[in-house]
Amino acid sequence: MHKDMSLHAPLSREKLRSLINQNKLNCIEKVLAKRSDYVTFAFERLYHEHNIDAGLRSIEACGFQTVHIIENEKRINPSVTVTKGADYWLTMNHYAQPETNNVKNCFEKLHTQGYRIVGTMPTKKAYSIADLPLDKKIALVIGNERLGLSDYAREHVDTYVTIPMYGFTESFNASVSVALLAYELRRRLEKENFAWHITQQEQSDLELIWLTRLIKKN
Repeated sequence: MHKDMSLHAPLSREKLRSLINQNKLNCIEKVLAKRSDYVTFAFERLYHEHNIDAGLRSIEACGFQTVHIIENEKRINPSVTVTKGADYWLTMNHYAQPETNNVKNCFEKLHTQGYRIVGTMPTKKAYSIADLPLDKKIALVIGNERLGLSDYAREHVDTYVTIPMYGFTESFNASVSVALLAYELRRRLEKENFAWHITQQEQSDLELIWLTRLIKKN
């Protein structure tokens, strides 16, 4: 019944809410109140889809909303068996225009939206994740599993961040890095007094998107 009702004219918010059970509505309201776009993630040249899928799961679990996927050479399709449906709740931006520098397109959009673009790379000039300034919105760029960030990305990020290592291993797996970065930044934001949650209007807009998706799914 739900699918038939949503095939034509969009349903009103009130109608959509009436089609969702109260427990689910309560859960949506709780999650929306904690949602944030203050930190976003951009995946550049990742080729192991498992890493992206697991990363999406961590990002959503930490309450961040938006992800940017740069697809210069390969189309990424999240696997629900790994994301556990996390991508269903995220805002996904894909950059896959042929014969175009999609990294440049992504970075320009992020700068326009007021983000400080932060490359994830272990260099001497990188901030530790515990010390990365939070005075501006943060876009974390995750590079290729083997090669890291592209030359263009390295030249055009605003700064770098790294996760301290205490063993012989030089770096974490890409998906593990995303989880650690997302968790630590969320932990730090929870201690801040400035407005880092999405606005009431953004919550309302996102709720409408989620309700529509739920109805279409059912």
